Amino acid sequence: MGKMKSALEIALEKAKKLNTDGKNTLDEIEQKKYVRAAATLGNSFLQGKVKQEGVKESILRYPERYRKAAITSFIKQITGEMNFENTPKILQAISYLIEDDTRINACKEAEKLFYQYMAQLKENFSRLQENTTKLLHKKLEREGIRGSAIADFNIRNSKEWKETSAQLQKEYGAIIENFRSAVLKEE
Repeated sequence: MGKMKSALEIALEKAKKLNTDGKNTLDEIEQKKYVRAAATLGNSFLQGKVKQEGVKESILRYPERYRKAAITSFIKQITGEMNFENTPKILQAISYLIEDDTRINACKEAEKLFYQYMAQLKENFSRLQENTTKLLHKKLEREGIRGSAIADFNIRNSKEWKETSAQLQKEYGAIIENFRSAVLKEE
């Protein structure tokens, strides 16, 4: 017959188990605190309240064991808000913050695609502006309006421009999602 455990031995085993479980829970709570702080830092960065140097300084003050999770949280936050206007700023911040060559290459590739899409957007805008201007000039000339009375037309509110712009933004959104996957994937 086996030895029966005393109440003290049972209590010590339970305390040891609780101590081990508690440590993991406290560590997870502590990590979540830094993850939330990094997400908030991401919002501040997007709003222009803090620059990329300030972001790096702040994250370097975090305990080393929480930095990776904090950087991931920061990157998730800022890439979740990527668009045509803020892409270069976000890519520069990520490249400045990380040291992983794979992710830096993903940033370079995304930057290259961004500039290609911006060139395509400008080209489409110019072409549409030119075509619309010609059509409207002819219409106005038929109505007897000529010369300096005719100025360039703003096509930004036209149906054609909105459709073209929406299509390019949709395509660019897919590129952003691929970039997010590449830059957020575990090393």
